[in-house]
Amino acid sequence: MLCYSTISENIPAAWACLLSGREFHPCSPALLYRDKVAFWEQFDRSMMSLNADAVLSDAETATTLRTIAKEQGSAATIDDTSSWAMQGQPKSHILYENLTPANVYIQTSGSTGIPKLACISGDTLMHRFYDGIGPDNRVMLNVLASHSIGGMRTILPLGRTNIRLEPARLMALPQSWWELVNKYQVTDVDLTNLNVSNLIAHMANGAAYNAKSLERLAFGAEPIKPATITRFFQLLRHGGMRNAKSTFVYSMT
Repeated sequence: MLCYSTISENIPAAWACLLSGREFHPCSPALLYRDKVAFWEQFDRSMMSLNADAVLSDAETATTLRTIAKEQGSAATIDDTSSWAMQGQPKSHILYENLTPANVYIQTSGSTGIPKLACISGDTLMHRFYDGIGPDNRVMLNVLASHSIGGMRTILPLGRTNIRLEPARLMALPQSWWELVNKYQVTDVDLTNLNVSNLIAHMANGAAYNAKSLERLAFGAEPIKPATITRFFQLLRHGGMRNAKSTFVYSMT
């Protein structure tokens, strides 16, 4: 079980699991700070369902988890991995060639609205997210939550550069997304339908934008509205995008 409040500490823990062939379940700590009891009930249920034997977390979250576990009479082992320094991301081909087909479990409501754990196989990680290839010169801009199915793109070192933008910042300042796209000549992006709607409103209001570098767009983490995506592509073409490929990381399981 991985439970991190920051993406920078979540990534090395996920790499450690993938490279050692350990199955893992990334869990969002968002509910932890709103309703501790409800969070622990869901967390404990996931641990029992997966027969998890370890919980990895950052220092602050680990302290809170230990306190709740003690209050709830749980003997769960919760390890603080803050000392795991990030020494740069591993080369794409190293992770690609050494990735043991371990499963990743994601909490999702799917299209039914009923929360459940969905399984992503190691083969899916390698071939669907990597598109069946090793290292290349992609520049990735990730927005999807790291504990979501589409957010697995944030964990895997795809391409030459991998940039993370918090969804809340994109929603508050859509121009910040375009600033990153243009500054780093981003080729690959992932977005939710809500993200796209927010960017459309920004673009349609006459804001300047340059979409020439975009080559691949992935949409997921929530139901997709075709009309919204179609309008987005129309505006991107107006901004100079040509021959881009779209993929949908919804229903990855």
